[in-house]
Amino acid sequence: MFLSQQPLSWILSLFLIGNGVRALSITDLFEISFEEDDPGSCEAEGSARFARYITEGIALAMAGIDFVDAATDSSNELYVQAERLGYEWFRDPDEDDYESIKIYYEKVLDWLQNNGPNDNGDNPLKPYLFCGDSWAIRKTLQDPLFGSDGNSVKDNNGNVVLIGQNSDMLDAQSATTTNFGEVTYPYWSEVLGGYVWAPAFGPMPTAGYCAQGNALGFCFTPSSQGLISHSWVSLCDSSFTELILGQPRCNVVEITDFDEDGAPEGAGIVNDITPESATFFQVTSELIHLLYGAAETIPPNTPDKREVYGTWQMLGQEPLDGSTDQYMDNNQALANPETYAKVA
Repeated sequence: MFLSQQPLSWILSLFLIGNGVRALSITDLFEISFEEDDPGSCEAEGSARFARYITEGIALAMAGIDFVDAATDSSNELYVQAERLGYEWFRDPDEDDYESIKIYYEKVLDWLQNNGPNDNGDNPLKPYLFCGDSWAIRKTLQDPLFGSDGNSVKDNNGNVVLIGQNSDMLDAQSATTTNFGEVTYPYWSEVLGGYVWAPAFGPMPTAGYCAQGNALGFCFTPSSQGLISHSWVSLCDSSFTELILGQPRCNVVEITDFDEDGAPEGAGIVNDITPESATFFQVTSELIHLLYGAAETIPPNTPDKREVYGTWQMLGQEPLDGSTDQYMDNNQALANPETYAKVA
């Protein structure tokens, strides 16, 4: 892969950021707290950061739309670059694939500018946006079961019901253990008023998804876990890289400078110019999750049943995690939210 001399998304993004694009506020789109002591608070990150994320997210979505338009129109001055971009990242998409890709970007753009239901259009409730893991704590089947009011549930005799004595909770554990491919545990969230089922991410019950090395963010929706009524996104500390869209500029080299050993010294690397808002556009990864439902945006038949984040894996140059000979294919690329973020 190489970066063209006319970086499409960079040009479009700076134009859009500087021209007053219609955007909603972060509190229009999400339930989010900037109070220091609230579970999952984003006080340390600040509201201004998220206002920028929305503006940059709109710019990325519009760049994605323009990418599709350029890649499907041979008269477009950026056709060659856009067609090559699509071929590599979406693994040789056809006309129907490009139509589907454009719908993804359009749906994200519409939601950022106009709001609307999430989870494939089935959930009218405003989703939550958390920073870090403090909004949930891991429990065991031997712990008391809490109701949505945060109080212990009791049976008809006044005895406290344990999590492992509730059939709905056991069904949820069985389903999520199958989905994750490993044992899952109930995480209680006072904010959400319910339980989330996920694997153990560390020895301490306070360790959540963000405790994993270089974890950027994650999302769940009621379609994937029905015990919670709200969808939600959580962004991890690793996602806050301070990189702003369009800064720094990529270091462009000529295609003729490439040889069998790959890129020449000094060539631009896509991760070096990926803005921190790309994880919020991972709120395309996460927004696409929210809009289409998390279960609808996991690449099919990946060895670890997870999204693909490695650049060379997305480009089909390295095998997928958990395999030595399985490479990203077209169907997987079309269902991989990170691919949409990187292309934009």
